[in-house]
Amino acid sequence: MAWLYILGKQLEIRLRPFRYIIFILLSAAVTNTGQYLISGPNFIGFSGVICAMLMFIWERQKHAPWEGYQIQKSTFKFMMIFIFGMAALQLFAFLMELATGSTLATSIANGAHVIGLFFGW
Repeated sequence: MAWLYILGKQLEIRLRPFRYIIFILLSAAVTNTGQYLISGPNFIGFSGVICAMLMFIWERQKHAPWEGYQIQKSTFKFMMIFIFGMAALQLFAFLMELATGSTLATSIANGAHVIGLFFGW
């Protein structure tokens, strides 16, 4: 939730409170619906919204630098490696589960993360 403060502060200042709340509600609806369709109802979290914020800020920083969004390239790369690394581990666990029948899958909402990135983009 520290990312909510770091990224959300930038968004709230520039989008103003009403549009910021709309951004959060829309990204939450899209990412959580997507995760529900992928894995069913057994998940909870705000990370899909954080991923949407991350990508939105990254894209605004590149395409509209005068708006003043700030995120370091190294921070963005770390987050992308982490998000897609976790998704790759989840995919590996799923494939191993199919092959061996043993349960290796973790309870991480990777679908919400990736959907959040596309929503923010």
